[in-house]
Amino acid sequence: IWSVKAIGPGGDHWDVKGVARAGNIIHIKAIGPHGALYGVKAISAAGHVHDVKGISLPEGGTDAKVDGVAISAHVKALPQTGSGQAALIWHVKAIGTDGHFLDLKVRDPDGTLHSVKALYEDGNDQLMDVKAFVNGQRLDVKVLESNDELLPVKAIGADGQVHDIKALMADGTVLDVKAVARDGAILHIKAIAPDGT
Repeated sequence: IWSVKAIGPGGDHWDVKGVARAGNIIHIKAIGPHGALYGVKAISAAGHVHDVKGISLPEGGTDAKVDGVAISAHVKALPQTGSGQAALIWHVKAIGTDGHFLDLKVRDPDGTLHSVKALYEDGNDQLMDVKAFVNGQRLDVKVLESNDELLPVKAIGADGQVHDIKALMADGTVLDVKAVARDGAILHIKAIAPDGT
């Protein structure tokens, strides 16, 4: 039997455990310092994110052992779903190549940074509006037309003013946010690293 660990920012190893149950779904978390819980995700090379969950076995199920080892759940990566009315506003983040989250912010003309959020509305957790929250207003976030290969992602105020959307690295580096590829009607949006990746 091999232990599965999460690697913290400082290289320390964190336990990965099933911490709660919702029906036959077991919520799996990495347990950081002081018992802090961190979500466990499967991330594709294209940046698609799935939640890693335990799927518990039906009582008396036939799959209760793997190679002679008793198990209580299968571990699977599942498409992300909402958590009901408890989470009406979701954080919007970029994911760095090292797996760490980068804040996404809108920058107003004064250089002040404001939050970018996704809104869970009317029970719809598959297609959520993304808005910039600036001085009590919710601004639309849109991909703008451009002759460039990479299309700019901006927030648009009620007065038509366009605001930059940026990703912030831990060292303070500010990254552009662009639509980089199209898949049918879907545009893939990425934070662009200083080396252009």
